[in-house]
Amino acid sequence: VPSQVDVYESEITRQKYAAARGALAFDGKDTHELWVFHGTAPENVPRIMCGGFRIGGVDVGVTNGTALGLGVYAATGPDTPIHYSFDDAAERQAVILARALPGEVGAASHQGDSWRGGRDWWVFADSAQLVPVYVV
Repeated sequence: VPSQVDVYESEITRQKYAAARGALAFDGKDTHELWVFHGTAPENVPRIMCGGFRIGGVDVGVTNGTALGLGVYAATGPDTPIHYSFDDAAERQAVILARALPGEVGAASHQGDSWRGGRDWWVFADSAQLVPVYVV
């Protein structure tokens, strides 16, 4: 049970997301939205919430691997991402809930704007396809 929920409103992330939605629509791709969870160390939360996600291995170093390819990893439920969010030193966790645009869903990495893996995993090729909204 979360002890706190923070809401962020970042003009930067909203503008990137709106541009991504427009580009997907222009290309005739799906622009329906879904909600996804992303686990990260609590010290990363302010940077992500204010400036948006970054692609591991491209924009920042890879933290937890690239088993499904390069992209922003998220899931439709919080159970798996929470395992990637624990800060041992501070004994706290934080999971980001974001709006996401799947666009064209590929069968594997780099065959679409996003792709699926495992039970509820999603990988997004472009960080602008996600706008972080809540921190739980």
